[in-house]
Parts: sequence; structure tokens; C-alpha cells
Amino acid sequence: MGQKKAATGKKATGEGAPRITKLARVSEYIRGKIISGEYPPGSKLPPVTELPRMMNVGQQTVVRALNELAREGLLVQRRGSGTYVAERARPPLMPGRALRVAILWPRSVGPRQSSDEPYLAEIAAGILSAWDMEGTQPRWPKKAGDGGNTLGIWPAGSRGVAVDMIGEPWTSYQRHPDLGEILRTRYDGFIALNIIEQEWLDGLIATGVPTVLVDFPSVHFLLKADEVYFDPIAAYRAAVRELAARGCRRIHFVGELIDMPAPTPEMTLEEWRKYKAGRYRPEPDSLLRLSAYRDAMYQLGLPAREDWVHFVHAREMEGFVGRMAALPDGERPDGVICHGINQAHALMTGFSAAGRALLGAGATWLPYDGPAWAIRADCRALGTVAAEIMEWRLRRPDRRRLRVGVPLTFEGDGSAVRRI
Repeated sequence: MGQKKAATGKKATGEGAPRITKLARVSEYIRGKIISGEYPPGSKLPPVTELPRMMNVGQQTVVRALNELAREGLLVQRRGSGTYVAERARPPLMPGRALRVAILWPRSVGPRQSSDEPYLAEIAAGILSAWDMEGTQPRWPKKAGDGGNTLGIWPAGSRGVAVDMIGEPWTSYQRHPDLGEILRTRYDGFIALNIIEQEWLDGLIATGVPTVLVDFPSVHFLLKADEVYFDPIAAYRAAVRELAARGCRRIHFVGELIDMPAPTPEMTLEEWRKYKAGRYRPEPDSLLRLSAYRDAMYQLGLPAREDWVHFVHAREMEGFVGRMAALPDGERPDGVICHGINQAHALMTGFSAAGRALLGAGATWLPYDGPAWAIRADCRALGTVAAEIMEWRLRRPDRRRLRVGVPLTFEGDGSAVRRI
């Protein structure tokens, strides 16, 4: 009984507080040395017998601080050798907790993902890089022809998060994985890449698991999920200004149409091809880029007539180019702002072959050295931002939802813009 009273009295008088303060001070001292670069990645810390003298604390406090920083992933303790700064000194997402996040694809996913779906693979690489997993070798448990969702598994690395990359089944054309199969596994978070099927996404969000929607700027999901998308405003405004400064006055907008998904998972490839023939829908990003185009035209005092706005499927691009080039003088566009660089390139080369003049710009994430001006999309940055928002959401699940635009950048030389 007396011992209990003594212990209680010591705590009440605050005599134990200095030990906690010293521990925090030592941890912050070492952490600061790492962040400043004085202790660079891979370097060895001074011996545990020397650190107490440097910081005027006891050896036990130093040992506890080193253990704490090792659990955070900042330090690596090697028996018989000493303590080293981790090669990539970034702490786990949530120290002391193992996490599992699913990255969801609108296509099948497999070992050839980088070549089969390079756009999505580049975004996913940004996510993996943010979690120090880009060099990690995944496991692919599903072979071609196996039923169910396609799957790649990345084991947890230094940041304490394991990743399952999940795509639709090999024979599915619904443009999303099977949700029921996903929910058989417990996940701490979902990151959906370019999945635009609203009803399916509603079901995903209804699970209550933190969800980040990537590359789908839909107001339907405001306050329901975090969103990361390419923001076209600055880049498309700069592109319109460039064309206007070079004398273009009939500047048209060309958006993209995409195929409809299969309505059922049982639909075969041949059935889907027949179903989707002539059934198109606007690419969601095109609607956002159209808004940026209209705003830019308004700012410059140029008309943005409804008959100057076009939405075209890739399969119908050749015929569209011919029709535009055949328009009479005064009606034919002298500039085009396109959803993608391929559209601008096709129009400019088609006009040139017909002896017509045309300037154009369009978005791309790939290298391009053709006649059109490139509007650059940084896919890795999109993935990195998505990963950071997922971290933020996992730590603060009750905070308001975010809608974050990663700016596109216009790669014109700017000489004409400066003359406006």
C-alpha cells in the first residue's frame, strides 16, 4: 500500500515529467540531424556510449530514442555494428500499424501492365514510389484464363503498407473489377484509377473505407470521396492565348468520345463489340477541358460558338479531319484546342496535306516532337498526390473531403503570349 502511494505521489508532483521531456528532446535532436542532412542516408550514428555525452542525457534515454526512431523507419539497428540512418529515411505511414491498400484498375492487370496499360501504370508507379515500393517485385497469382479479378501483390516495404493492384477479370469489359470479390478482403484504403462507372463507385464508397478517386473529376462525388485529377485551366488558357496571339480567330475545341462498357460481366468480346458499335460517351476529362477552353475564349473576347465544339471517337477521326478541311473559307477553323495531342496532330497534318493552314494543341503524357503544341500531363505526380492524400485520410479519417487538381502545363514557347 505504501509503495502505491509513493508511486502515485511521484506522478502527481510531476517528478516523472523530465524523463519524458528528455526522451522527446533526444528523438527530435536526432530526427533534426537526419532531416538537415548532417546524418545522411546510410551514415552511421555516433556510438551509443558517445551520444549521451553529446546530449547531456543518460544512456537509457538515448537507447529508447534510437529504438523509437528505428520503429518509425528512420534508423536501422545492426547488431554488433551500430545504428545507421535508413537509406530512404521516411517513416511508416502509421508507425506500429500494418496497412493494406488496393489500387483498382478499369482494365485487367498483369505482369505486362507497363506495356499493356502504360498510362495507368505510370500513375500507379507514382503511388508506389511515394511509398518506397517502386523497386519491389510483385507477385502475380492469377494466370491468363483464370477466373475472377486480376491481381498483383506488392509486399509491405519500409513504410509499412502492402499494396494489391486489382483489375477487372481477363474476360470482362465492364471497366471495373468485381466489387463483391474485392470486399472479401479487408483493406484500409482504396485508390481507383480512371474508373468512371458512377454506380460502381457509389457501391465502393458506401463501404466506408477511405477512397481516393484518381483521374475522374466528377461533382457527383463531392464530399463523398477524395478526388485527384488533372486541372486544365491554366494550360488550356495559355494554349488559347498562344493561338490567338498568332492570329487565330476561329479556334475550335475537339473533345474525345469513348466506348460504352459492357452492361454485364457475362458479355463476350464479340457481343460487346456489337453492343458498343455507335454507342459513345464523352471522356470526363474532355468536359473539364471544354470548360477551360470556353473560359479562355471569353477572357480574350473571342466567340466560342456551339458549332465550334466537337466530340469525336478515335475510330472516326479520319473522316472528321476530312470534313473540317473541306469547310469553306470563313467557316474552317484556323486553330484547334484538343483533348489529346493525337487529335491535334491528325488535324494539323490532314489540313497540311489539303493545303490548309491550322495551328493546334492537345494534352499528352508521352514525349512528342510533332507540329502541335503539347499540353503536358505528369502522371507520376498524379499518383504521388493520390498516395499523399490517402496517407492524410488514413491519419485523419474525419477531415473534410479533398478535391485536388494537378495542373497541366502548356509547353509553347510563350513568345506569342507575351505579345498580347
